[in-house]
Amino acid sequence: MNENENVEVVETEPTETPEESVELAVEQTVEPLPLPDNYELLCARERADREYDEFRSLFPKMTLSELPDSVRDSVREGVPLLAAAALYELRRIRADEAAAAANAANSELSFALEKRGDDDVFFSPEEVREMSASEVRSNYKKIIESMNHWN
Repeated sequence: MNENENVEVVETEPTETPEESVELAVEQTVEPLPLPDNYELLCARERADREYDEFRSLFPKMTLSELPDSVRDSVREGVPLLAAAALYELRRIRADEAAAAANAANSELSFALEKRGDDDVFFSPEEVREMSASEVRSNYKKIIESMNHWN
């Protein structure tokens, strides 16, 4: 080259790295395999099998036929079987505890049939309200004793 000649420099875009070239070639030549027509059904079946196995591990004594309608409805709405069954069981336990607490409280308040001996029977306020005037007169002494046990 002569010193007087102008050399034109052309800028080119950087070429791809070998790894990028391979990835591009693979993307252009490999087509994804088509999914089977029943792919979603197969996935749902696998998920249901996993959920059933988890359910059996946590509730070994409960069968699917014993599940209440509320659990079945939740599963139909998309709630996982294990979650629906666990929520039902938790609600059942809490209801049982509430019933036991109410029964304990009621047994403390219940004295209508409480006996101290063969002759001492106490009346509840409801029983006294339902008595006729003649029944109140004939049971007056027992009613007064019963009133000592009210509230």
